[in-house]
Order: sequence, then C-alpha cells, then structure tokens
Amino acid sequence: MNVVEIPCQAPSASESVCGVSANSMQWSYDTRCNSVPNILLLMQERLYALGGLKAEGIFRINPDNSKEEFVRDQLNRGIVPDNIDVHRLAGLIKAWFRELPCGVLDGLSPEQVLQCGTEEEFVKLIKELKPTESCLLGWAIDLMADVVEHEESNKMNARNIAIVFAPNMSQRAFEAYHVVQGLRSNTLSKPKWVFPKCCNDDVGDADCGLFVMRHMLEIIKLDVCNSFEKVLSMEEPYSSDDIDDVRKRWAECFLEVI
Repeated sequence: MNVVEIPCQAPSASESVCGVSANSMQWSYDTRCNSVPNILLLMQERLYALGGLKAEGIFRINPDNSKEEFVRDQLNRGIVPDNIDVHRLAGLIKAWFRELPCGVLDGLSPEQVLQCGTEEEFVKLIKELKPTESCLLGWAIDLMADVVEHEESNKMNARNIAIVFAPNMSQRAFEAYHVVQGLRSNTLSKPKWVFPKCCNDDVGDADCGLFVMRHMLEIIKLDVCNSFEKVLSMEEPYSSDDIDDVRKRWAECFLEVI
C-alpha cells in the first residue's frame, strides 16, 4: 500500500501529540484522501510496514507499558521508533483517540443515537459531526476495514475490532448507558467518590481507570451494598484477562447504543 511521506518534524503545536486538540496538529492527506493529523499517518504507515494488519489480535492485545513513555516522547518529536512492537503501536493509536479532549463521537447525544433505527438514519446522523470529528471517524473506519480484510490472519472480524475500538471514540459511554436504562442525569443521586489504590504505581492513568472499573464490576457482581470499601481496598492486582473482560463488557454496552 502506498503511504503519504511525512517530514520528520514535530507533528503538534503543543509539546504532546496525545491529550490535545486535533486542531492544534499538522494535518495531511492519506491515499484515500482522508485528511488527518500527521501523527496518525506516521503510526499507520509503520503499522502496515511491520505487518501489523496480519498480527493475531491486533488492536486487542495489550503490550506491557515499560517503554511507553519513551515511545510517546519519540512520537512528540514526529518519530516512530524502528523496532516498535506492532501491538504497542496499535495501542498508541487507540490511546490517541481515547485521550482527545473531546471524543470523536461526543458531538452526538445518546438520545439522537437511540432514535436511529436504520443504517440510513445512522449515516445521516454521522453527517452532523463537525468536520474535524468527521475526518477522524472516516480515517478510523478505513483503518478498521483494513484490519478486517486480514481476518484470516489476525482473527479480528468486524465485531471484534468494533468492540476494542469503540470505547476510545467517546467519553460519554456511561451517559449513554444510563439513557438506555431509562435514567436521566437529573434523576441520578450525586455520587460519593471513593479512590481505591492502584495495584501498581507504574501504570498510567488509563490503566488505573480500568482497574477502578474492574473494582466497580466486582461490587456489582457481589451485590455489595454497605461494605464496598472492602472491595475497593483489595491490594491484589487484577490479571490482564480481568481487565480485558472489563474492556469487552464496556465496549459491548456502548455498541448497544451506537
């Protein structure tokens, strides 16, 4: 596949390429005429060149994060390390979307989504996205389509790639869940915040969030009402399978809405 050659320069006006507005970044066109930030084209080019599309479990398998700080620093400089693991690269692409100040699909309200009953209605609704979000969504869909084309090798069909990618496209998944359950924000009581200890001080913010979600799932499964602090204070780390279970449950819940 031909790719756009991007000059090696800082791809963002800010010091970081993650967690900042896409509008602060340098953009280019890919071979499909998608206009997207250069950093996404850089990562896509390397992912394809390293055979990532054929790697089993691509975008599903989560690598260790021991070198993530170094890789992110290189990305901030417009450099993708030559020896980067394809699963780490795929994880960083998801992280880029997940850490946007506003999720790609957050311009659509849960009510709007729920009113759609046909494919044509969904297409019409997507057209209401702002130009930036529309471009990012189009690029992401093409990327997922490329993954599915190699399903025989990577074991990632359309549903699998949607499950692992969808949670990174919106920060309003939980709000959507409440709407599905017939609830509204003005009927929900104000939450009491509890901050459980992370199992590992070296994990990033996203990982800590997943551990918290796993704690919440434990509380629900055990039907804990008055002593949920006991669950939150558990010091044994959850396994990667436990965390993957949370990712899958959350993604499936979100997909029920969109």
